[in-house]
Amino acid sequence: MTRDVARGEQLRSGDVGVVSISVAEGVSTLPASELDGLIGEHARVDLPAGSLPGRGSVGALPLTPGTSRVGLRLPAGRMPTSPMPAGTRISVVEVAEKSETQAAANASRSADAETPRSTDAVVVRAPVRAEDRTSWLLDVEVSADQAARLADLASRDRVAVIVRGP
Repeated sequence: MTRDVARGEQLRSGDVGVVSISVAEGVSTLPASELDGLIGEHARVDLPAGSLPGRGSVGALPLTPGTSRVGLRLPAGRMPTSPMPAGTRISVVEVAEKSETQAAANASRSADAETPRSTDAVVVRAPVRAEDRTSWLLDVEVSADQAARLADLASRDRVAVIVRGP
């Protein structure tokens, strides 16, 4: 690896290089002829610069049984600014529609204010800045029974992200 590639990132042509090495029996390496096959694949594990990617370290990102992958577009202020690498445990919170904002503000003043609904999720790939340069794209893995509701909320710009502790 010519640079650090985090788990979930897609490999580009400049990320991998060819080296000549002696390898002990049982150590898995990839021949230079397979280099082009790595481009466009995703890192399944963190691949630090200088490391040798093995056969299982690059490929399609698998889904855990019973889960679904959902893509989110988050405007500024809807997720933490701290790093969220693949594997980060988060909660995706349902936020009020813009027309509900005033009603929510009034409701929050009362002792009976409802806690917003949230869905536990795991970051599949670290957030990337969208082409509009004002929002972020984030892929998350959620329980399959929550995926449709979360995708619907995301399509209506009604989600925010909270990083959870261990």
